[in-house]
Amino acid sequence: MEKIKKINQEFKTNGYTYQLIERIENIVLYKGIDKDLVIVWEVHKIRIQKIPEQWKKNQLYKGFDEWERLAGKEDFGKYGWSYQTEELARKKMMETVNL
Repeated sequence: MEKIKKINQEFKTNGYTYQLIERIENIVLYKGIDKDLVIVWEVHKIRIQKIPEQWKKNQLYKGFDEWERLAGKEDFGKYGWSYQTEELARKKMMETVNL
């Protein structure tokens, strides 16, 4: 049985702290916070990928065969979407779940 490294509940990137708000199947909603102010809402379609052999030496990936991957910058528009309001992000989330 393949062991899958799950997405983080919270992470920091681009100067923001992202917090997982909701997950439905392989679709997730994160809010991006700068200090105490919500700056961005992001919807991601999670993809499962094999962990490259060279990554398996890293403590974060030891013992895992695959990982849940969020959309990278190059994936936005296909696997990730960014919104200024929670309402628009949730609308996209529900549209994506129902595809």
